[in-house]
Amino acid sequence: MAARYRPAFPGVIMTVARRTLSTLAALTAVAGCLLLGGCSGGSPSDTAPTVAGSTKPSSSPSISPTPRLTSTPVSTTAADVFDLAVGDCLNQSTGDTVSDVPSVDCAAPHELEVFYLLTLPDAAVYPALDELTAAASSGCGDHFAEYVGVPYEQSALAFTEFSPTETSWAGGDRTVTCVLGDPNGPTTGSAYGIAR
Repeated sequence: MAARYRPAFPGVIMTVARRTLSTLAALTAVAGCLLLGGCSGGSPSDTAPTVAGSTKPSSSPSISPTPRLTSTPVSTTAADVFDLAVGDCLNQSTGDTVSDVPSVDCAAPHELEVFYLLTLPDAAVYPALDELTAAASSGCGDHFAEYVGVPYEQSALAFTEFSPTETSWAGGDRTVTCVLGDPNGPTTGSAYGIAR
């Protein structure tokens, strides 16, 4: 069985897009400057880029497309979405339905943390998706402050949820797993009582 997953922080896509556009604008400005004769008073040999692994020394720091790891990579394990408990930390999943999620130790950088397990009212018929989403969002929102220490409206954190699918509902699943995280990126440590 699987749970329906509403990907966290849809606004992050817009933030990333803005950063991408501003990066593109900066690169365009640099390229234009270089095409128009350079932006510094130095000779072309002073400002020529070097290829990684070349023997030509560079006086300017190189820009790496990927961050360098300063510690041991974080190990993740596949956790059954139905076995998650309050306080568990994980990274985001892909897709609309999930059965396993990438679980990680909360002491390591992570994207999400379980803050509440909401039990929906029993009903023989699976609710309409908009009703299910509204009930899950409202129920999780009602318990956000209990875990974080400040109301959702005052928090820098955001939340989403794993909710029953039609198949898991037919099997008796009524649990919504409420998860929170920082839309600006991974965090380290628990958000319990963090009051931000």
